[in-house]
Amino acid sequence: MGRNFVVTTILLATGLLTDFGASPASLPHRAEANPSQYAAFHKTLSASEQALHATDRLTFGARPVDLEAFRALGRKRWIDEQLHPERTPETPQLQRRLEQLASLQMTPHELVMHYPRPKAIAAAAKENADSHAQPIANR
Repeated sequence: MGRNFVVTTILLATGLLTDFGASPASLPHRAEANPSQYAAFHKTLSASEQALHATDRLTFGARPVDLEAFRALGRKRWIDEQLHPERTPETPQLQRRLEQLASLQMTPHELVMHYPRPKAIAAAAKENADSHAQPIANR
């Protein structure tokens, strides 16, 4: 490669970066500095619109109880709780219902021994169906 090619390439690259405003300091931050097709993204949302937007984006759809929690806790705390569900204790009603499920108290080994795999269940069901399909004299 010739020296002129390298210098031209560097100047061209530097010129393009400067012309297109690639440095973060030169990026437009005002709504009026952006093209008109992006104007909708610079609309300031009201408090109720913020709540609806956040709960709709960060849950499986905004429910009235989510909106109430958002308003009661505030945006930052509500989002923090969504990101760290392990910090939220279970309700006593749910705890009582979960205690009735023996499988939640089992070790992985106990689960495998107590609950057969789906393939084993399917094989047993097929074997059972085959034995009932044979005439009684052949059993």
